[in-house]
Amino acid sequence: MKVYVITSGEYSDYGIRAVEIDRNRAECICATLNKDIFYDRYEIEEYDTDAIQFDSNKKVMECYVAEFDYCTLNEVHIASPFISFERNEIKMFNQNGKRYIRITATFAKGTPMEKARKIMKDRVAKWKAEWEGL
Repeated sequence: MKVYVITSGEYSDYGIRAVEIDRNRAECICATLNKDIFYDRYEIEEYDTDAIQFDSNKKVMECYVAEFDYCTLNEVHIASPFISFERNEIKMFNQNGKRYIRITATFAKGTPMEKARKIMKDRVAKWKAEWEGL
């Protein structure tokens, strides 16, 4: 079986961000993650799993990517979940003169989208308060 590994970074910053079994879904994930990024682009690497064996103690979970307006913390976009190793990343970015916050977070398989949405919004609110020194 073929798998499509979504990676980013080079050398010590290189990392696997997600693994998909469907090429089209992997391309959609890359497009979502690459939106408005001008450096350290996400890329797809194709592997044949019949030839690969590995041992990992990392949990495989469902990953969500959401974007929020920096000022209002209103949700701008949330993507459908995809399978990924555990991670929690929050970054701020600018687009057309406005600031946004993008969160990439993993949850246990089967977590309802509404629950994931609320948890991510709470994490973003806490991150913003810490960023502003509140």
